Amino acid sequence: MSQFVQVPDAPNIRFGPNSPMSVDFWIFRTSASMTQHFIGKRVSCTGQPDGTFQMGVDEVVIPGCGVFFGFGPPNGICSGMDLPMNTWTHLAGTFDGTTQRLYINGQLVGSVDTPLGPANTAPLLIGGSASCATTGGRIDEVEIFNRALSQTEIQAIVAAGAFGKCKGHVRQTPTPRPRPTPAPRPTS
Repeated sequence: MSQFVQVPDAPNIRFGPNSPMSVDFWIFRTSASMTQHFIGKRVSCTGQPDGTFQMGVDEVVIPGCGVFFGFGPPNGICSGMDLPMNTWTHLAGTFDGTTQRLYINGQLVGSVDTPLGPANTAPLLIGGSASCATTGGRIDEVEIFNRALSQTEIQAIVAAGAFGKCKGHVRQTPTPRPRPTPAPRPTS
């Protein structure tokens, strides 16, 4: 069974071809399907460049593409790397207004100087992209920014690992302190 989260269109997620942005998340892949879409803001899955961005893995439409961001060459990045199975992996795609960049576990695996796709009013899908093949696995801690994150910022997210992006202070459970046992009182 495929499941995804649909986020209704809104101006703050309607990026245009030259609008800086970043998307990052953790993914735990459980399906060996050779084409999966992890996140996307796309109108349809007809092969037309009708979406702003998407990220996934593809070994069918573009053999050897691996993890991708954008819409594949020449309008996006193919990493040439597959996504491991049953392992939490961090993915990030950034665009600074000129260059798209793709990071896997904080390491830059590809970049290309090309704009994003056109702005659209399609919903943002987490776990899919329009009617394209959905994700076989789990996705966690999705963030979308209206600026390009730096590699240092992405590496800090990866380094946080299981502590994630939780904001605020983590309250620790206090350790109980031993209390002296009162001495028995003499009886008369």
